[in-house]
This record gives sequence, C-alpha cells and structure tokens, in this order.
Amino acid sequence: MTGAALAILVTLLALAALAWTYVSTQSGSMTMSAGADLASFAIFLTTWVVMMAAMMFPAFAPVVLVYAQYTRQRTRTWPLLAAVFVAGYLMIWSAVGVGAYVLVMLLVPLIVEIPVVRAAPQVFLGAVIGAAGLYQLTPLKDALLTHCRSPFHWLFRGFRPGVRGALLMGIDEGVVCLGCCAGLMLVLLAVGLASVGWMAAVAAVIFSEKVLAPTPAVAKGVAVVLVGFGIAVATIPAVAQFVMGGSPM
Repeated sequence: MTGAALAILVTLLALAALAWTYVSTQSGSMTMSAGADLASFAIFLTTWVVMMAAMMFPAFAPVVLVYAQYTRQRTRTWPLLAAVFVAGYLMIWSAVGVGAYVLVMLLVPLIVEIPVVRAAPQVFLGAVIGAAGLYQLTPLKDALLTHCRSPFHWLFRGFRPGVRGALLMGIDEGVVCLGCCAGLMLVLLAVGLASVGWMAAVAAVIFSEKVLAPTPAVAKGVAVVLVGFGIAVATIPAVAQFVMGGSPM
C-alpha cells in the first residue's frame, strides 16, 4: 500500500470513528420527537449523514482507494477528485435521509392506524424484517453486492474524468450501495434509528458482506438470520417487546 493510499484509508477510518462518537451522543435526535419543523429536520438530516458515514465508510474505503489510485496516475488533482467522489456518494445517502424523515414523520403514523397493523404490530414488524431477509436472496442483491465487492470492472469501463465525473461516479456508487443495503436499511428503519446498538449490528453485517468475508454464503446466512428474526418478532412476545422498544411502529 502506497503512502497516499494509506493516508486515504486512515482519513476515512478516522472520519468513521469521529462519526461513531458523534452518533453515540446524538442518536436521540433520530427519534424526531421534537416535531416536523425545519430545525428538527436539519438536526435529523445532519445526524443521518454522520450516521451513514459511520456505518458505510469502513466498507466504502476499498472503493475509494481504487478510485484514488486510478486517478492518481492521471492527474495531480486526484485528492480533490477523491473528495468529490466521496461527496457524491454521501449525496445519495443524504437524499435517503430526506426520504426516511418523510417516511417516519408522515407515513408511519398512517401505517400504525391501519386496523390490521394496530391489532398486531409485532406481526407487521416481523414481516418487514422477514422481507428484508428475503431480499438478500434476490438476483438484484447478488448483482449489486458483486459490484460492491469488486468495483474494478465498473471503474475501468465507465471512468469519467474531471470534477463532474468524480461527482457522478460517486453518485453512481451511492446508488449501487443503497440498492445493495436496502434490506438492511429497512431493518434499521423498522427497529429504531435511535439505537446505536442496531446501527452497529447493521454496519457489521454490511462490512462482513462487502469486505471481511465477501462470499455468497454471507448474504445467504444474513437472509436466514433475518427471516428467523422476523418470525421470532412476530410470534414471541418477549422478542417483540425487546425490539419494539425502539421501533417507530
């Protein structure tokens, strides 16, 4: 690993560590208990973006290293391009944060008033978790996860030069990452954004899938765990009570 690559890796991991520190002290703001005013939205979105940096940067770091090393051979402005690449990636997760805010503030209150959901919220929550597990087994998940594990073919085949190109490539990577992690993010939204423990668990799964043990068996194992967990939430009162303590449902 070159000195430049090491510097990028250390920077990303340091930012992730700082983000975890911030989130651990500010996670209560993810409950949005203060209402739907602009200040509450700003606090939520800021915390959300920092939370995404904490969760995603460790698994995203290898992709940034590939991009930085590729651009370093072609231009002296590679540090700027790498930063713009990361910014483009975070733009996608910022947009998701806006959607999450709208979902929890506007849609969840409507969902919980549906008679079936109101009668058995634990069954609905278990079904959501189980659906996230089944998503792990889909061809779409497999294709996106394959891309996340090995971005070289995408980088060399679709490289876009310049600042605009770096931004667009970062956005593309964010979209792919979102699709890959959609099921896991759904679980996080369902069980409670304010829990650092759930965030750490989801982040660990994402890192394992993409970096630590990049084999198809990991995604399938996660699917089995999520489906089993969903069934447990739906059928075992003690499990449902534990999970729903931080859930918006």
